[in-house]
Amino acid sequence: MPVFFGVTATSETNNPINIPHMIKSFSLANKTGGGITVSIGVVFGSSVTYWLYNKALAAGENYVWPGEEILVESNYSIFVSASGACDYYISIE
Repeated sequence: MPVFFGVTATSETNNPINIPHMIKSFSLANKTGGGITVSIGVVFGSSVTYWLYNKALAAGENYVWPGEEILVESNYSIFVSASGACDYYISIE
């Protein structure tokens, strides 16, 4: 199962995948000593089509997506934005 992962304090976008795919799960970890805001969205080109997650994480807080699988259409990308250092790990299939 492919993954999109890393650490960001700004924003990251994966390369578009040319077939429909599913986000199976994602997790986030605030690596700062203070609170941050983290957003995960699905984008086409440079426009966010819809937001999956847009929340505040307290210092050192972790978050694991409890939701269901999310369909991402072909040629769309996954976008991660954070206001401070944040680990992200997104499983796709």
